[in-house]
Order: sequence, then structure tokens, then C-alpha cells
Amino acid sequence: MRTPNWVGPAGALPQPERAVLDFIQEIKRTEQRQRGALVREEYEARKAAWVEAHDREPATLEEVAAVLAGATTWKFDRALWRFTQEFMYDRIRENLLEQATALRAFLDSPTPDAPGTLRLNPALPMHDYFQADFHVQPGGMWKDDLVPFVTVISNDIFSGGSNVNYEWQANAARAIPEGTYERILDVGCGFKSTFVLKERWPEAEVYGIDLSAPLLKYAHKLAARKGLAIHFSQQNAEHTDFPNAFFDVVYSTLLFHEVPDAAAWNIIRESYRILKPGGWFVIEDTPTYDRLDPFTAYLSDWNTEHNVEPFWRQACQRDYPALLRAAGFSEVWDPRTASEPMGVVGPRINKARK
Repeated sequence: MRTPNWVGPAGALPQPERAVLDFIQEIKRTEQRQRGALVREEYEARKAAWVEAHDREPATLEEVAAVLAGATTWKFDRALWRFTQEFMYDRIRENLLEQATALRAFLDSPTPDAPGTLRLNPALPMHDYFQADFHVQPGGMWKDDLVPFVTVISNDIFSGGSNVNYEWQANAARAIPEGTYERILDVGCGFKSTFVLKERWPEAEVYGIDLSAPLLKYAHKLAARKGLAIHFSQQNAEHTDFPNAFFDVVYSTLLFHEVPDAAAWNIIRESYRILKPGGWFVIEDTPTYDRLDPFTAYLSDWNTEHNVEPFWRQACQRDYPALLRAAGFSEVWDPRTASEPMGVVGPRINKARK
């Protein structure tokens, strides 16, 4: 297990504990490589009887659920997935608690060598929708100062090693057209995606906003370690304090599945307001169900009720092109993305121009 984006007063975890988490990471990888194929095989075998009875293929989430009801491989796979998720977070946090005082002091310490800025707002209200312990992570995204340290370690494990250097976020950044941009904003930035923007456009002013103070503090320190001038601020993406027509690009990666429909609409409208005419809005997130076959859509939908993703289903049933057009964007792209077994899918990327 590697943690190339760790910043803190000591190493992330002792070697014996890293070995345990390497094992969990390998279990996550088997979901992508072997177990998914076994579940698909079981589904296809059970589907034959359903097709014979109904004279058609299962087409809805409910119909796929009926086919898989009682399926042994499916139940084992999902139980193992949930167990490894809980075990991963609990084990990481248990180890970090041993150095919690030092980690919290580090997070709150000054960063005099930072080329960028950090602006926090302790009075900012936290919406009800941001209270969830997303991904089964204790403390969610903001309720514990250890959240960024837990997240930077779990990121490598959760992705099965496929996002160690934030490859998912870099993929979204590649959807932004080549050009010279004065200002770029990363909405719901956490501490991952903003860096790929500054590295690609070093001459641009790059900003990142998020509701989570702990994640922003960590992002600021990581940016300082990387020598990147990025301006972070604690803001609600539904209503920012930026002036009209301020940015050339507004970019969001893996935010929209964490917010309900009303908030998603507000974020899209706000992004339109703060974009310059001709500016680009790029959204990377989970593929919508209309882009997936019913089986893969059902596997994706499992997150809604079993991975503390309360808005996953809403996000995956949204018509993003329609929302973008309704907000005023005149040019809207919605490229189809490929899917792989077991719901391991390429991200959905929408982009629109004001």
C-alpha cells in the first residue's frame, strides 16, 4: 500500500498495519477482476428461468433484484464488500487515534511556506445532506479532524490501487479543452482533484471550494508540499461568494452523487453564474443508469442503501444534459462511457459551455 499524498508529522501507518491493509486492498481488487465475473455468471444462469417466464429480458432494478434474490455468490460478494469497507475504516482510524493529538495539531498549525491561500468560515452552516457518514466512513467528510488522514490512506485501498495518483481526477481534467485560462474553480475539491488542474495549467489562478474544513486544511498543506499556488476556501457550492463571470472553467469530480437533486440544480445554476461567457463547466461522476445495462445499473444502485450513499440513486437517474440546458448552457456534451463487470465503470463526464 502506497500513500504518496500523505502529509503529516509521521509516517501514515506502521509496516505491520500496512500489510493488513494491503490484504484488504487485494480483496477489493478481486471484486474488479474475479468476483464480478462470477456474480455475472450466476446472474446469467438464473436469468434464463426469468426470461422463459416473462418472454423478455429483465429491464428494471426491481426485475434484476428478483433474478438475484437468494443468489449465493451475490450475497457472499456483497457481504464481503461491506465487511472490508467497515474493517478498512475502523482499522485505519484505530491506528491513527494513537497519534491523534499530533495529527490534529499539525492540521491546525500555520503553513508559512504555502504559495497559495486558505480561507475558512467556521460559521458556515452544514446542510442536512452533508451529515451522512459517506462510504461508511466514521465522521463522514467533516465531523472529525482525522477525516483527511483516514481518507488519504483509504483512497488507495478503496480504489483497489487504481487511484493512487488521482488518475480518476486527471481523467476528468483531460475533458477540459486545451486553452489559456485565467481562473479555474474546483467545486467540492476535497484534497485530490485541484492539484491536477494547477499542474496542467500552471499559469492559471486555481481555486478550490469545499464544505469540509478538515479536508481544506489538508489540501492547503499538501499544496504547499507540492509547491502549488492554489486558493482554497470553505464555501457552499450552491451559493458562493465569487462575482459573476469570474471563472473560465468550473470543474467538479465525484461531487454530484453526494448531493440531492435540489442541491445539484443549485450548483449547476451557480456554476453558470460565475462562469465567463464561453467558459466551460465539466462534471465527472458516476455513470447514470441509462448508460448501463440493467445488471450493471443494479450493482451500481446497491451503493444507495448499503454504502451510505443516500443520493446515489438520485444522481444516477438525473438527466444532466437537460439540467445544463435549463440552466442556460448552449453547448452540452454527454459522451457515452463503457462499463465493465461488477459495476466497475468508467466515469460519466458531462461538459457544457456558457
